[in-house]
Amino acid sequence: YMDSYGGLFAVSLDDGAVQFWVEQVDPDYAVLLLAERGDKLLARAKRTRGSTRYELWGLDLSGKRMWRHPMQADTLYGVESGSEDWGFRFADDLLVVFQVMDDGDKDLHLVETLDAITGQVVRESTFEIDYDTLEAVVWGRQTGFLTVGGKAYAVDLASGVVEPEWP
Repeated sequence: YMDSYGGLFAVSLDDGAVQFWVEQVDPDYAVLLLAERGDKLLARAKRTRGSTRYELWGLDLSGKRMWRHPMQADTLYGVESGSEDWGFRFADDLLVVFQVMDDGDKDLHLVETLDAITGQVVRESTFEIDYDTLEAVVWGRQTGFLTVGGKAYAVDLASGVVEPEWP
């Protein structure tokens, strides 16, 4: 699966056949494919007309959008540079999304757990620290480790609970 400014493509690894999905992609958004999970794709969508906003999209393998989830942070960690970073990790049939945002007087850090099939929020948790840029992420099987402001934090992927200043 590939993305471009004109739309999304599916290329068969068996025979090289290309399927172009332009008619199913919203022209107001630039789409970046992030991951494939079974018969679904995960994409970041950036609104390109009017005000800028970011969303996560769940797509089926024909390119049809199945769900959308609004994002507050705008910079995808490891792909773009900037502050107000976010990232994701699949944990079984769940999608764990973390966001690091500047919220005026405080920096808000949001961990959301979504149903990877429907996009519905299963649970969310927040915590505050005095820094709004994500410095590093390491994913384990059951725990995500985030470095923010020179301190490490552990995120339990099953519960979404954040252990501040781990260890």
